[in-house]
Amino acid sequence: MDEFYVKMNNNDDEKISATEYFQRLKNSKQSISDKDLIQFYNNCLQMKEQFEKTEQIDAIKKLVFLIETVTREKKVLDLGINQYVFRNSIDEFIEHVSKDELSFIELSRYERIVPDDIIEKVEKCKDVFDNMYVLFTDYSQTHKKKYEREHDPILFGVFEKDGYVHDRFYFIGDWVDEYCDLTLDKFATMYEKVHKVNPVNKISALDEINIGEIGALKHEMNTLRFNTDTGKYEKIPEKNMIQKFIGTVKGFFK
Repeated sequence: MDEFYVKMNNNDDEKISATEYFQRLKNSKQSISDKDLIQFYNNCLQMKEQFEKTEQIDAIKKLVFLIETVTREKKVLDLGINQYVFRNSIDEFIEHVSKDELSFIELSRYERIVPDDIIEKVEKCKDVFDNMYVLFTDYSQTHKKKYEREHDPILFGVFEKDGYVHDRFYFIGDWVDEYCDLTLDKFATMYEKVHKVNPVNKISALDEINIGEIGALKHEMNTLRFNTDTGKYEKIPEKNMIQKFIGTVKGFFK
């Protein structure tokens, strides 16, 4: 297994594996309770009063965001999600291993299969979190390297609004990615074998393909664009869609 040399706090070089680093990140998880949230809320109020005296506007704006987020964090706790890691722990982890070997992206941009039990968790909390991020080893970039896959990928839920991101990244779940070496098209080829899908209610002949339904889905996807500021796919404004359509038509007749 490939190993990495990283500089530790004692300034000594220590040999450590990618799997061990995933474990270190998971070990850095902290738990939070209703009582902790109340204390956090009170701390924010106290700090806000101090910043108001010195007119530190940016700090006040961030505290208002944190105060507003507390009630939403309570909803997360009610769903049984009470463990988190601080964002800087994730950043340090990525920095120490390798930016080329790890990816930390929005769930909306993640192309691999997510297990059913994780999908259930996502469906329960997707309306509470503003975004979800996946930390995973990018095997497509490092296909020559082999790692133990016991702690990869990890899914986090995040609160973010108006350019502010809460430092607490809530731990939703992790799983073993058994098919990480497969491209999406290869996985689609073997999907039925992997998931034991019952073909009932699926098409049995190519002439049964609903082109209209597929076209509608394609159109819907074409009305979305990825906003790098919010980290989400958003509807393209109608005016921009018309301009995009005109540009497509002009390109067709060239």
